[in-house]
Amino acid sequence: MGWMNNTTSFYEYKIRKIWGQTVVAEKEALRSKDVVKVEHAENEQLSAWITALETKLKHLEALNCLYVFLSEFK
Repeated sequence: MGWMNNTTSFYEYKIRKIWGQTVVAEKEALRSKDVVKVEHAENEQLSAWITALETKLKHLEALNCLYVFLSEFK
């Protein structure tokens, strides 16, 4: 059996294999959490940008209304 040496039993091999899979799974979970944090930060930035854009549009609409109103007096 190629997977065993003189000092490693079958059960030790299985335990080490499972432990390795657990470590990989934990690393993947941490990466997933990091991805979620990044996506959340990007969503917050996008929301702030949209809010700022909406505010600018409201100001432009107000200026347009003022322009139309003042153009009636020409």
